[in-house]
Amino acid sequence: MDNIIDIKSKHYLRLLVLYLSLWFSLPLYAEVNQELAVETNYFPYYWLVLFVLSLFIFLKIKKIALQSHPKLLLKSLYTHLDLNDDEDSISLYHSHQSKPHLKLQLTDIIQSEVFLNDRLINTINETENNRFNKNISNTMLNAFNVESRFKMIDKRLRKIHIVITCRHNKHTVCLYLREGNQRLTKDKYQTVVEFINNWCWLIAIQVNPENTEAPQITEPAVDTRAIKPNG
Repeated sequence: MDNIIDIKSKHYLRLLVLYLSLWFSLPLYAEVNQELAVETNYFPYYWLVLFVLSLFIFLKIKKIALQSHPKLLLKSLYTHLDLNDDEDSISLYHSHQSKPHLKLQLTDIIQSEVFLNDRLINTINETENNRFNKNISNTMLNAFNVESRFKMIDKRLRKIHIVITCRHNKHTVCLYLREGNQRLTKDKYQTVVEFINNWCWLIAIQVNPENTEAPQITEPAVDTRAIKPNG
């Protein structure tokens, strides 16, 4: 996998060098070619196109670099989510931080998305199609169970994250990240799965109460920061 990522990075880097070379060579070519020099008013458009392409390639390289270094990825995301004592708001934490970086009111949340290994497995919002019930919960939990059967060999990545959409912005929280036999986030896989399930019930009642069944929760939502990482 690292070899594939390295090849992709080199490929995009070569393209970036090529476009930058074209960027700087076009004005020089215009000075030599008088016919083209008459139409220099077109060069801002050339520069704009080359700039956009260069930016695209740069972002691709950055994304590949983050994928190849999971620890770097965690630094750019929240890794903890707590339901506050007032039960009307949540707090988001960066990795290794004891104080919340952001507090969100539940009433401001309009959508929740759950991703397993960057694959969307659940969406909850106000639409009828994106409601939450026992069957949907079981389907989501089954996806987590299937993933847990795969052996974590050859630095295989296992990742669970949620995207919380508010009225004006989005927030990504990576609750679980494992590379091979090394867990990079605090809580165990099963702890995070239980938290995700309870989170979905909570958000469904908040954003889509008309289409949400009574939650099948026998215990309060799991506080992911309060459980000791013992495996």
